[in-house]
Amino acid sequence: MDALFPTYIYSKEVDISDKYNEKLLKLVQDQNYYPNKLTYKSNASIEQKILDISSFKTLKSKIIICAKDYLKKLGHQFEDLQIINSWSTMTEKDGYSSLHSHKNSYISGCYYFTNTSALQLKNPNWNQWFLEPLTEFDEKNPATYGFVNFQPKQKVIILFPSHLEHRIMPNEKNKTRFSLAFNIIPKGEFGDLTQKLYL
Repeated sequence: MDALFPTYIYSKEVDISDKYNEKLLKLVQDQNYYPNKLTYKSNASIEQKILDISSFKTLKSKIIICAKDYLKKLGHQFEDLQIINSWSTMTEKDGYSSLHSHKNSYISGCYYFTNTSALQLKNPNWNQWFLEPLTEFDEKNPATYGFVNFQPKQKVIILFPSHLEHRIMPNEKNKTRFSLAFNIIPKGEFGDLTQKLYL
């Protein structure tokens, strides 16, 4: 049996030093935050272009390299990529976010400064599969999972299509969870005639 229309997720440890990672974590901890209406005890930084801060230059370049690798493996053609926004999240103990997506973007991702609570991804075909009470599925079969939890580790990046719904799972540690999120779109000239875009 072959898989048709699968959703590919990219995950990789970013090649940076522990010292640099710790420096960025401290900068993120010093950011000003506001409460996000889609969350509970989980806030987003007021700064929405955090990767444009000079101290984050190396990490930003590594993220772009990973994003290009991800899209090339998927067979996507593009001139270049650009990060359109980036922000840090601060999730207190027991905090979490609701399911959401970033449909105004191309691919989205997160970078993790520490081992932390899970990022949950929703199967985009889940609503079509589960027609209760008509059907039942083996809960251990990954082909019909409704949700999958990605367990973040220090210095790891995850990339996924921006339309994919996701959420921060409850932070069960006695430690505030910090991460960095971002959205990416292609850069260049696309389409033809009345459909032409300049990004």
